[in-house]
Amino acid sequence: MVLANMRMAAKLGLGFALVSFLTLALGSISLWQMRQMNASTQAVTQHAMPSVVDVGSMRSLWNSLRRAEAGVLNVNSVAEVEGYTTQITKVLEQIQAHERSFESRERTAAEKELMARYVELRKQFLQGQQNFLQLAREKDYAEPEGDLLLGDAVTNFYVGSAEPVFVQLVDVLVRLDTLIREYAEAAEKDAAHSFQFATIWVLAGMALSALSAAVLGWLITRSVTVPVGQAVRAARSISQGDLTQHIPASGGDEMGKLLRRDQRRQQRAKPRRRPSQRSDCANGSGHPAKCRFGRAKRSRCGRPATPSQGFGAGRIEL
Repeated sequence: MVLANMRMAAKLGLGFALVSFLTLALGSISLWQMRQMNASTQAVTQHAMPSVVDVGSMRSLWNSLRRAEAGVLNVNSVAEVEGYTTQITKVLEQIQAHERSFESRERTAAEKELMARYVELRKQFLQGQQNFLQLAREKDYAEPEGDLLLGDAVTNFYVGSAEPVFVQLVDVLVRLDTLIREYAEAAEKDAAHSFQFATIWVLAGMALSALSAAVLGWLITRSVTVPVGQAVRAARSISQGDLTQHIPASGGDEMGKLLRRDQRRQQRAKPRRRPSQRSDCANGSGHPAKCRFGRAKRSRCGRPATPSQGFGAGRIEL
């Protein structure tokens, strides 16, 4: 096993490195998902919502401008025409401010196409508006009203030439507003999806980190506690005189070295078995002089002498 051959410091360092790696991985995934959510949120707050406000304001201001033009139809003097002209100019300034705000943001291809159509219709409508106001200034308000059925030139221009262009202009703004709202809804859905995805990844990462830390902690603890228990049992058996206790000596860490030291100590404490001299003399493998000396010694100690020993004793007495 790899952990069994590692030093204690290396095991602890490996555990810390793995937990740190899982923490960094979890943090990186969370940071990436937070960036996705931030991008979707910015798309809604900094692009879609201001664009909806600008387009809605332009629609409202164009309607105000059109109502101001309708007021020109009911004036009784050129001074009143100039008053409405001033009002129309102020409304146009507000429209231009919203147009600049709308165009300052990054646009999609579809939005650019609609905006180009809007600019074209706007130019056409304003040209007609100049003709309309010029007809209103040139009108003789001292004369009685014209034919109620046919109307005068100012009314006919307002209803006939300007109205179709204005309707197209407003229709483009409506389509542009619908497109931006769809974009905002898509960005909101992306933000919600990113949040759900981030939640799943964070929970999965937390579970994986906890499981890995638990497994690695168990392995490291086992690689330390098991050898420690073996060393304690070996030391207790040796101190009690039991030299038959098996001491497993495996692993290259500090505990493995300690077990191998206990094993060597146990082997040194065991009595070494020497060959018996009597067995050597009996089977003829012993030295003759030593065997005779041993038999003589045993005879003097009161042991019965064999015939050969008696013969040897007689020779000594002679």
